[in-house]
Amino acid sequence: MTVSLRSYRLLFSFLCVVVFGGAAVAQTVASPKLTRVRSGRDAEGLTARVAGVGLDLGRHESAVVDAEGNQLVWREVRRTTDRRGGIHIRYKQYLVGNGFEAELVGSGMATHWEANGALESVDGVQFEQVRLANRPAASRPAVGGGRIAAESAEPGANELMLIPDGGAFRFVYYKHEVAEHGGRERLVVDAGNAKVLRRDRTEPLGNCSSSGTPLVDALAYPVRP
Repeated sequence: MTVSLRSYRLLFSFLCVVVFGGAAVAQTVASPKLTRVRSGRDAEGLTARVAGVGLDLGRHESAVVDAEGNQLVWREVRRTTDRRGGIHIRYKQYLVGNGFEAELVGSGMATHWEANGALESVDGVQFEQVRLANRPAASRPAVGGGRIAAESAEPGANELMLIPDGGAFRFVYYKHEVAEHGGRERLVVDAGNAKVLRRDRTEPLGNCSSSGTPLVDALAYPVRP
């Protein structure tokens, strides 16, 4: 009888591991992986090969093209020159395809060049693979409900972007609307079906959430400030 009870206990423990452990594994979806990239002079000793072209690093860059012909590309977003004549260039990673170009939110790379043109260092983070959760509509979806706020001073507003969503990336736009309370709301909008994925209330004269929390990752949808 003792042996029988022990057998039942072992069997029950085994079933718990299989059922509950298996369920936990099945529900775990890996998020798109950000890879850190660093190097010293001449890009020798890169901690990871640069995914995509556009940094002018020659053999240290790898062309990344998926089965649909979409390509990872680095676009310059800012350039400064220091008092010694050194040049510092910042980039964002984009996915470029047939009729679209979208920033991969969360990516960023900086190259630092000496005044004589020699590369001083490379530092940043990148996505090495992109799996898409949706497709942008042929025409930009209309989003109703509020009066669109003046967006001329909002960098990135209405630009097509790709945000991490589970184990893939989702095409989105973000918009600013004037809300009924007189403040403003920032909307994250699915670029395929116009569904509002996230809505943040912002201060009328500021760029901060009214709750004081940063506009990042509240519902697993990061928003570029």
